[in-house]
Amino acid sequence: MSLEADRVIETDPAAGESVPAGTSVTLYVASGQVELPDLEGMTEDEARAAVQEVGLIPSVTEVEDEDAEEGTVVGQSPSAGKVDQGSTVTIEVATAPSTVAVPDVTGKSQSDAERELGTSGLAYTYGESQYSDNIPQGAVISQNPNPGTQVAPDTTVTLVLSDGPEPEPDPTDTPDVDVSIPPGE
Repeated sequence: MSLEADRVIETDPAAGESVPAGTSVTLYVASGQVELPDLEGMTEDEARAAVQEVGLIPSVTEVEDEDAEEGTVVGQSPSAGKVDQGSTVTIEVATAPSTVAVPDVTGKSQSDAERELGTSGLAYTYGESQYSDNIPQGAVISQNPNPGTQVAPDTTVTLVLSDGPEPEPDPTDTPDVDVSIPPGE
């Protein structure tokens, strides 16, 4: 059925019915618009099909989104509602981010630091641990790359853990020396 604006798309009584002369006939005229559904959350294929089904033209753009599942629709333009038939609909599809910011894990426990780096899509390794008067034993003293640095996913972050405060040195034992002087000398 043509939905071109100002075209009759239906009559009442229906076309082909015989009616007496002078009977009123109701004409239904197309607005030239179709109802664009909300596409968010659909897969790219589902969104393309939904747009084409109502006579619109899909145009897909990829958008980096760390919170959305890759391949799902995260936005559209125009938004859901009445749109002109034959118009183009931009469908924004989520892709994995090409970079991630390195989180600040200094001062955190080893397990918390590992969990936060893993959640951010980063790997980790350990450098040689060091003594620290300020950072408790087992917590992160430093990291490389630095917090806030943009890196590719799966980048390895090197962590240096604290051994706690440096122990006090043992007092030096003074050997007992028996100095005896033989008589007569």
